[in-house]
Amino acid sequence: MFFVGDADCPLCAKKTNLGTFAIISPWIRELGIKSRLSRYFICQICDTGFFSRRYSDKEMEGIYRDYRGETYLRSRSKWEPWYTSQYNENHDSPTWINSRKESLTNFLNSVGIFKCDAITDVGGDRGQYIPEITSKKIVIDISEKALHDDVQRVGRIEDSPKVDLILYAHVLEHISDPIQELKKLFEKSNQVYVEVPFGVPEINTYRKSVLRLALQFSSALWPRFWALSATPATGRTVRPTKILAQSEHLTFFSEKSLEVIAQVLQARYVIQRNTISTPDLNTGTVLQCLLVLNDTGN
Repeated sequence: MFFVGDADCPLCAKKTNLGTFAIISPWIRELGIKSRLSRYFICQICDTGFFSRRYSDKEMEGIYRDYRGETYLRSRSKWEPWYTSQYNENHDSPTWINSRKESLTNFLNSVGIFKCDAITDVGGDRGQYIPEITSKKIVIDISEKALHDDVQRVGRIEDSPKVDLILYAHVLEHISDPIQELKKLFEKSNQVYVEVPFGVPEINTYRKSVLRLALQFSSALWPRFWALSATPATGRTVRPTKILAQSEHLTFFSEKSLEVIAQVLQARYVIQRNTISTPDLNTGTVLQCLLVLNDTGN
């Protein structure tokens, strides 16, 4: 392994030196990230995988302002041929939306949540995933897409009213500072639902090879040599011969990761591993978690 120093875990803040070099995905660089290299670490304390290169607010806006729009699709599909316009459009298909809502509703019911006066979905796109257990639906999303008729928009979490439940599904893995972000959410609700892809990429001999650095210069070689981001990998078993490429996901989670988050936040929690459908008509594994603070904040 090349010496890559150490880094602080974004969840438990402990230093770890189990790491290797990684590549910034070319399509991410085309959306405004100037760096070519990052480092990937696995925290020995909380079993969390993370890239050391975290994105600034300005860089995040460059990636997500046109999320799944024409520029995004053109750049991503150039380097990742599996990411087709059909895959992109399937995020708005009734079948996919209903499966997401059903999975979420079943989990909430299983932990005793059957009705809410108001729900805020952070990173909720058009609000299409909010389950039908509330009459007041709020979305906070940087993309500013046209909302469903029964959904209202709030610009920032700081401007949101207090609600019964905040949904934070498939967002935490994109965030540079997960703990601080969750603390902001708990200022608006004492219940936060978190859903993240399950799985922490391992570090192996192939991923420590400098030969993989050449792959960043060719859109033909990039998918051919199995870059981690060159096939759909969210919550799926990833072949260990894929190189470590940093794109949208900055942090990778296990059950232990979410337990540590709850401990840091002093929250009660329920965690469940579940299999869900994916937009390409496949399946992926996710972790569903309800974090609950007492009214006193303890």
